[in-house]
Amino acid sequence: MKKLRLFVVLLLLSVCVAAVAAGCGSSSGTLIEKLPIDSNMPTQNGANGSGNSGSDSGTDNNPSAPTEPTEPQPEIPPVAPPPEAVENIVIFVAENFEFAVPYSLGDTSVKEPAVPAKHGYSGKWRTYDLSAGGKITVTAEYSLIEYTVKFNTDEASVVKTYTVFDSEVTAPEIAQKKGYTAVWEDFELTYGAPVTVNAVYSLIYYKIYFPVGGENVLRTYTVENTAIDEPAVPHKTGYTGEWRYGELTFGADMFAQAEYSALPATADENFEWKLNENGDGYIITDYVGKDSEVVVPPLHNGLPVTEIAKSSFSNDFTENELHGIIISENVQKIGNSAFFNCTKLISVELPSTLREIGTAAFSYSGVTEINLPQNLTAIGSKAFSFSALTSVNIPDSVEDLGEFAFKNCISLKSVIVGNGLEIIKEETFINCTGLKTIVIGKGVKEIRKAAFDNCTSLESAVFLDIFYWNLTADGWQTSTPLSIEQIKNTASAAHILLGATNTVLFKTDN
Repeated sequence: MKKLRLFVVLLLLSVCVAAVAAGCGSSSGTLIEKLPIDSNMPTQNGANGSGNSGSDSGTDNNPSAPTEPTEPQPEIPPVAPPPEAVENIVIFVAENFEFAVPYSLGDTSVKEPAVPAKHGYSGKWRTYDLSAGGKITVTAEYSLIEYTVKFNTDEASVVKTYTVFDSEVTAPEIAQKKGYTAVWEDFELTYGAPVTVNAVYSLIYYKIYFPVGGENVLRTYTVENTAIDEPAVPHKTGYTGEWRYGELTFGADMFAQAEYSALPATADENFEWKLNENGDGYIITDYVGKDSEVVVPPLHNGLPVTEIAKSSFSNDFTENELHGIIISENVQKIGNSAFFNCTKLISVELPSTLREIGTAAFSYSGVTEINLPQNLTAIGSKAFSFSALTSVNIPDSVEDLGEFAFKNCISLKSVIVGNGLEIIKEETFINCTGLKTIVIGKGVKEIRKAAFDNCTSLESAVFLDIFYWNLTADGWQTSTPLSIEQIKNTASAAHILLGATNTVLFKTDN
């Protein structure tokens, strides 16, 4: 400011000097006539006109005389216009954003605006310097943000990164564990806070099958199991059983097998004995033991055991709950009611030497299956009535099957009558309401009335000999021949058996 004021003073002084110079010049302006000089007029130096006029008189009187040289004037420089005022401002610029912040010389910083947000990016203002002053433009600088996904397992973690340009992250291979399935839990990219993804391990359930009652019973196990919840080993009379399936493999399905070990014969003192009529063998007349599993010994006092007498095991006379019995070789006959009302008796093993099963021998027993031996010739009346049998195969050796032999066996589903039997007697299978199929052997010549009465589930009857069957209702005096088609059709044949409640089916030679 001092320099500016000095400059103005000098400028005004120059203007004044120029004006004075212009007024004193002899050749510019308006010309004026010179007046005569009065000698009595005082001169400039105080003398009157009559005296020596000095240089002035000489000059006035001699216009051609040279004038006195004037002192040279100093040169005045040209005057520059005043400079414009400088504006100090910082302009912050980003996409669709501009913001100005003033500052003063000497400032080292300004209050910056927030960098405009940009999804998936971090932003900052570029560096700038205020020391030079003036207008400064500062632009925003953006960098892609890397977000993280952390994949965790029990053993380790793997971190993956992604940006806004990624729509998915490829998960790393997941560590496997024996006996487990492994998957990463579901996740979404958040483009914000870090994402944590955990491995999900689920137990694999392996399968093992146990054959029980003609079916495979399923059990499952995992690597965390040290034992299997096994079903009961199917009962086998005279044997103890256990399951065998090796070590748990934690792989393919496994199939168990029952392994049996024979029980020793029941001690002789558990029975009461007597000699048979011929004196060459012994008969068991009573069982006085308490064992639920009994093995009839093949010998007593060195002689074969040939018979189990009437009611010897019947619950009418004993307190035991018999579950299973093995009748050893040499026994030829099971007497009447020998196992009558043994409701807990489910397993019976018969010897190949057996020839006869007496009346009601297994009536009201819990026997579900029985293997009738091939040398058996006679099954007494009511032998298995009201029992729990589910199926029966009468061998070809059987020639006599008593009335009511299988009466009210409501669990019985299938029957095969062998070729050696000629007559199916009255009410042999009456009230077997669960019976669905029956096969009638070639030797059968007569099926007496009501043999299949109330077998309401019977669907199929197979006649192995389909020729020359007749139906009679009045003591053989008249009969109605049945066509081959009627007998051959299993459903039709079943209907004929069901309807024969008061009639007899018989086979003729022509």
